[in-house]
Amino acid sequence: MIFASAGHRAPFNRLMRVLDGWSRANPGIELFAQVGEGGYVPRNFRSTTLIFGEDVGSVQVALAQRVSAYPGLFTALGETDLVELLDGLRDKGTMAAAPKAPDRRQLIAAIVGEAAP
Repeated sequence: MIFASAGHRAPFNRLMRVLDGWSRANPGIELFAQVGEGGYVPRNFRSTTLIFGEDVGSVQVALAQRVSAYPGLFTALGETDLVELLDGLRDKGTMAAAPKAPDRRQLIAAIVGEAAP
């Protein structure tokens, strides 16, 4: 499964369009996203406006760095990086293999900045 999250105050329409196109081309891979209010609504995967509150600013970059330290969690910094990452994981069969998820408590602590993996 792929989970994507964009800001709820400033939706990341370009990201959601890229994911929507990729999802259309890869219908067997489940994708879910927080798309933000008033943003692009994907046609090829499930989405919601808001899952949890967020801080706006450089915290998203710090969050991505903390979370990407866990096995099976990946980050991409641009459109090309995203498509290459998704295609690479698909081609390796990594998405179907469902790597062992990190401990939920440790992951939440990393997200809120209380601990490092």
